[in-house]
Amino acid sequence: MLKIIHRLNHQPITPQTLPQSCRIILLLLSLLLLTAFQPEPTQPVTPDEAILYMAYEDTPQGIVLIVSPDGYRDLVIDQSYYGSDSSGRYQREQMIASRDGRWLAISVRDTQEDSLLWVPIIALDGSGGNTFFPPWIARAAKLGSFSPDGRYLALALVGQESPDSPLIGGVMVFDIASSPESDEQTMWWLPIEPRDGQVMWAEIGGWNAHGIEFLPVCYDCADLTAGEYALWEPFTGTTTPQTGRYFVPHLTMLESTGEALRLEYDANFPLNAGASGANVIRYLPAITPDAAAWTTIYADPRGIESAHWVLDGQALLVQPAGVYDLWLLIYRDGRVVEYPHALGIRFVVGSTEGWFVEGGNADGYTDITHISLSASSNLVGASGGAYVIRPPHLGSSLPDPPPPFPSLAPAS
Repeated sequence: MLKIIHRLNHQPITPQTLPQSCRIILLLLSLLLLTAFQPEPTQPVTPDEAILYMAYEDTPQGIVLIVSPDGYRDLVIDQSYYGSDSSGRYQREQMIASRDGRWLAISVRDTQEDSLLWVPIIALDGSGGNTFFPPWIARAAKLGSFSPDGRYLALALVGQESPDSPLIGGVMVFDIASSPESDEQTMWWLPIEPRDGQVMWAEIGGWNAHGIEFLPVCYDCADLTAGEYALWEPFTGTTTPQTGRYFVPHLTMLESTGEALRLEYDANFPLNAGASGANVIRYLPAITPDAAAWTTIYADPRGIESAHWVLDGQALLVQPAGVYDLWLLIYRDGRVVEYPHALGIRFVVGSTEGWFVEGGNADGYTDITHISLSASSNLVGASGGAYVIRPPHLGSSLPDPPPPFPSLAPAS
């Protein structure tokens, strides 16, 4: 049964109900983050821009890089966003950015109490942000999607109303404009009932004008299974059980076209002695759990370490297993072109004109470089390895529908 809840039936988490140490941290967070919310869009990102995060050594604090083939912008995220003990007890867990690149959400976990503490919302133009708190003891959280206008955030939660109460799961939406110092946070809550004795929560898909895509899944189960998304419109309280859109795990998607890749092992294609793991790339023109819809577009007897969308979705960049100085470009017309590169270079994410990589420099930092087919340009050096928060919006140059990759049949 669907419920819309603006205040839960137990005492909400406020500065007064938190322990003294957390109240101090909350005050610091509020002083740092709570500025006037700006519902009007700031300068939106272009399709060229990727949002990366580079942590300082093994600590949660670091730097956000908004990079494009032409340059970068940055925003330092210091420990004030995480709490005074951010290098130990309080740790960064997940990070997502709004589609328009205005907002960054971070989940912060108390490793001693094994619970989610808060979610800072940070304006990526440096103008401030906000913080919201789960309404009960949140044991697990998955950041889901921002609303199209960036004002709301959906996430899946599993938690307890008290230390002795049973686990419950569901989907929650927060209004990120509400004050963290108020006695009441504005929120909408969709509980997901247990099934076969298992606690359930959700895989969250996109958030469009009609609502939030979600698929109930088993909490703390080993394997995720494919399934059709339902739709929840939190502000009207309506759900639609079928959408015609599917969640399939372990895909590499090109969101603008709906195409996807997956690495698999296929005994019909050769694999060298001593090699193991995936040896083929499967291609899917539209997401469906029907295995018959997949086609094989490339096979490598050395094995395949990774495959990524690059060149605005015009091609794939493939890393053969055990090969560290060579990539393969696979084009939509079936061409396979070798692209040699230096040892120690790691692929980060594709771009509209090529792809971004990282590699160490003589000063002990990591360089982020953009590579195109004709040249490479060094963008910025920073500490730590690059984590992709949001890739560029690839695929704008492709026709509709995009040309599929030709299928590859096993040798007879």
